[in-house]
Amino acid sequence: MKQTIKPIGVSDSEIAFGGSVDLLPKMNDIPHEFKYERNEWTNAIWEWFYEGKRPENLSPKPGIDSEEALRHIKAALRSFEPKHEHKMAGCAYLLSQFFEKKQNKQSFFSKIALKLKGSKSK
Repeated sequence: MKQTIKPIGVSDSEIAFGGSVDLLPKMNDIPHEFKYERNEWTNAIWEWFYEGKRPENLSPKPGIDSEEALRHIKAALRSFEPKHEHKMAGCAYLLSQFFEKKQNKQSFFSKIALKLKGSKSK
């Protein structure tokens, strides 16, 4: 059975100055696709790290406090202790363990249909 990863509470100083490498899973425990491949989770972490864009359209998994999970990842991202590759892969993996993608209730085609309908009424 797969072990459930839970967020670790972090202090405001860990948010400001970075947390310990202990906030990340060991590099050997991170699946291959987070270390060597690009996916929606690694892309989200790259955008957060390099552009300051926090991940959107995520719902916390059952039993996960979203604010605590985001603080955990933020402190890990700001840490100078781990190697960069470990930090990025670990944070992407944590993001995937704490959150799931929200299901878009409206399809692409239904959005276009609504826009077309709105433009005909003018």
